[in-house]
Amino acid sequence: MKALKQAFLLGACLIAVTGCQNHIRHEVLKEKKISRSTPQVTYLLNVNQEVVDKPIVKLTLSKESAYKVTEIEEQVTKEIYTPYRGVYEFYEFPSGILILPGAVVVNAVDFVLLGLLPNHLKDDLLDLSFTGINPCLNWESEKRSKSNMLSTETKEVDKRNEVIKCVAANEKVTIEGDLLQVKSITTDDKGIARIYLHDRSLKIIDDIDKLRELKIFIRKGQPEETHVNLILDRSLRMHLVKARNLIGSYNENKTGVALAKLILQIEKLKFPRLALNLETEELKAFKDNKEFVEKFNTEMIKLSTSEQ
Repeated sequence: MKALKQAFLLGACLIAVTGCQNHIRHEVLKEKKISRSTPQVTYLLNVNQEVVDKPIVKLTLSKESAYKVTEIEEQVTKEIYTPYRGVYEFYEFPSGILILPGAVVVNAVDFVLLGLLPNHLKDDLLDLSFTGINPCLNWESEKRSKSNMLSTETKEVDKRNEVIKCVAANEKVTIEGDLLQVKSITTDDKGIARIYLHDRSLKIIDDIDKLRELKIFIRKGQPEETHVNLILDRSLRMHLVKARNLIGSYNENKTGVALAKLILQIEKLKFPRLALNLETEELKAFKDNKEFVEKFNTEMIKLSTSEQ
């Protein structure tokens, strides 16, 4: 009896040492990867009108981002297996013996039914039973499984050029033109840039009354540049000339009364923004001159009342 026990223990130890790992399957994983080059960005200006008849120009700024797209497919082949552990045989072996009669019955029923039972049902039961009975194999287990990478293959599937168009929303750009000083503005959420021709940044050009075409450049970094050519309405040009002359006369003799008259005259020319800017800047400059401010307020009330 003692010799039998020793033999059993020796056999168990040999099984634990010489047991084989279970090969579950070879798994092939395919993954597509897309890489894009650094975009080449081009900015475009769109205008709804060619003739400018108001002192504000609305331009829609859009951008095109050109990419070189490379699509790569990576194929990885892995070997999935369950490492052998001899201790699991203490419950797998008796379980395999118990499952075997059921597996035989299922196969017999399948034979009688002319193979109507699903193959995986009868085959899985037999595999489970024989693997459990075999002392050199463990049951396959996804939880205890491990993998080895067998091979990796990479190939180029597609190569193409891709262009993405969108509005240049909230973009800071630099503008300049025939009448405009260099200035930075920011587009709104819809990519619209508003340029005020009566802004104080307007260039003083002697022959502005002869200028028929307005060229506006918008720059966003270098060397990107885009521009539009707009035709200035004759009436607008005349108003710009008159506004320039009125401001020039005021600059030669700055008084509160003169500022009040200038503001109202500029408003009559339909340049309310310019009038507001002038009033704000001049009152700020003369805020410590009480006489200037008082005469301005008095004259504004007087002129406003007389117009009514």
